[in-house]
Amino acid sequence: MNALEAMVSNYHDAMRRKSADALAALYAEDAIHEIPFTVPGFPPRFEGREAVRAAYAAMWDASPVVIDDVETTALHQTSED
Repeated sequence: MNALEAMVSNYHDAMRRKSADALAALYAEDAIHEIPFTVPGFPPRFEGREAVRAAYAAMWDASPVVIDDVETTALHQTSED
């Protein structure tokens, strides 16, 4: 498993466990998290690791949804060239 696959695996694990702390640990302190679709009451952009942690903790604490599985259908690594 390469570094990208490991990171995605950790992301999926955080989602399944609904762990805002595990999710936030994957982000840089000054990360920007943008969501291309909106969920009512959930902003489409978060600035900073702590904003990601707070938003997901609030959403997951308020939701009875249980995430059984997260599946990767495609994974493409790009360069910044």
